Amino acid sequence: MVKIEINENDGKVNNKQVVSKSTGEILTFREQIAYIYNGGVYPEKFIIQLDKDDSPYPAGFYTLDDSSFSIGDFGSLKIRKPKLKPFK
Repeated sequence: MVKIEINENDGKVNNKQVVSKSTGEILTFREQIAYIYNGGVYPEKFIIQLDKDDSPYPAGFYTLDDSSFSIGDFGSLKIRKPKLKPFK
């Protein structure tokens, strides 16, 4: 089972704004920093994108919810937008 950590220091929501090249519209992205324990000596840092209405994940340990996985067009495993659930 994959173990993911969101800590109090890095887990604050960051808002990034970029200008769309095609429309000139300002787009806002909300993201949280998390760490995945995948068997290495140290956990690896990655970013979780949050939708506009998503509540941020509180500090703690999580794993990927089953709804995060799907099968691609050619039968390969894909991870969709990660959804986290508490690690037990």
